[in-house]
Amino acid sequence: MKKQYNNKIINIIDKILEHNYFKMLCISIISCFLIFNCFSYIKSKINLHKKSNSEQIKINIDNFSQKLEEIESQKIKHIVKKGETLSDILFNLGLDAKNVNEILKTTKKIFDPRNIFQGQKIIIEYKTIITNEIVNNQNILVRKSIVNSISLSPDPEIIMIISRISDEKYKSLKKKKELVKKIAKYSGKIENSLFVDGTEAGISPNIMIEMINLYGFIVDFQRDIRNKDEFEILFEEYFDKNGEKIKDGNILFASLNLKTKNRDLSTYRHKYKNRGEYFNTKGSSVKRSLLVTPVNGARISSRFGMRRHPILGYRKKHKGLDFAAPTGTPTLAAGDGYINKIGYSRANGNYIFLKHNDTFETVYIHMSRFARNMKKGRRVKQGRVIGYVGATGMAKGPHLHYEIRKKGVSINPAKFRGTANITLKGSKLKEFKSVRDNINKLRNETLNSNLKLIK
Repeated sequence: MKKQYNNKIINIIDKILEHNYFKMLCISIISCFLIFNCFSYIKSKINLHKKSNSEQIKINIDNFSQKLEEIESQKIKHIVKKGETLSDILFNLGLDAKNVNEILKTTKKIFDPRNIFQGQKIIIEYKTIITNEIVNNQNILVRKSIVNSISLSPDPEIIMIISRISDEKYKSLKKKKELVKKIAKYSGKIENSLFVDGTEAGISPNIMIEMINLYGFIVDFQRDIRNKDEFEILFEEYFDKNGEKIKDGNILFASLNLKTKNRDLSTYRHKYKNRGEYFNTKGSSVKRSLLVTPVNGARISSRFGMRRHPILGYRKKHKGLDFAAPTGTPTLAAGDGYINKIGYSRANGNYIFLKHNDTFETVYIHMSRFARNMKKGRRVKQGRVIGYVGATGMAKGPHLHYEIRKKGVSINPAKFRGTANITLKGSKLKEFKSVRDNINKLRNETLNSNLKLIK
């Protein structure tokens, strides 16, 4: 009888274990247990971290009856680490939570402390106060940290200061740095490329890119540059009171001496209609109606004229230039205008037609994709990225097919030279010549900043 009873209980237990609801119930109980324990572990770690960084450090120093007060002032330059926050930095200095929260609250009035970034420099002036006190009839050593000021620069020209005005009270200040302008002059010979040789001479990449864009209207950097061609540039640099360079200023003068060009390629910065423009020696603007090359760093893989089509196999007139470049290389608008056509076709792939005026239109074919917000009718400025090099449509490899059409007829882009946007005359020309002469005088008075001088 007892054996039958035991078997009956075992059968009931087996049925319960085999039931689907029991399995789900077990899984739920186990999951809740794991989540609860994981949460408790994380919470304990967080509390331990806060406690270890924000609480006062207490050391038992029995038999020490004298009153102690030691104050040590410190100034540190902290470089923000990956994932580090301002509160992390302050807790690690030994500040308590109340002061940290007050500092963050004050900082938010002028700057979001969440926007500090890896590698940013933060200067903190603080003091550590060590005192002793009686706790439970024991003489205890107590350490407390107080921040006097925090300074950081979210922008090269801006400095923000958080200053302590009383216990747990702070004020914020945001101001522009006082900068000193200096003139830098560099010159050298082109042996690799203008960009490489310029940066190796000590010119910042930003200035070199600006110089290349400036000459993009009159120089084809793939065909016109030769070994031992010469360059010169005069530009502004700005430094803080400690002598640290903060930013580059304007290019005042640039010159290229190219074997392929039998004319003066000097350019001077001159204020025209409240904006900076660049003019040649005679007072015509360097900026032209259309760029010579709409893709930086590309090589011409196929020229204008009759050729055997690489896919169709028969001879056919090539109505533009092909610029070979890696997929994704930015394609620039050759001039100001509006998008007359945009879309996709089997032969052209992704294409854009830009209408510049009643006379000129430019065509961009085989792009991998369009830039954001490109649509029919949209106006674009010269140099604006409109798309990216690709191999869509009937193309064997990544390249940009570029055409210039004059009154609907394709012309050779390699031989096209756009007209100057501005030609100074009369009093405007006289004013420019005075500026030009002053810049030339400054060139002669300024020593070369680079070691790689013209030999």
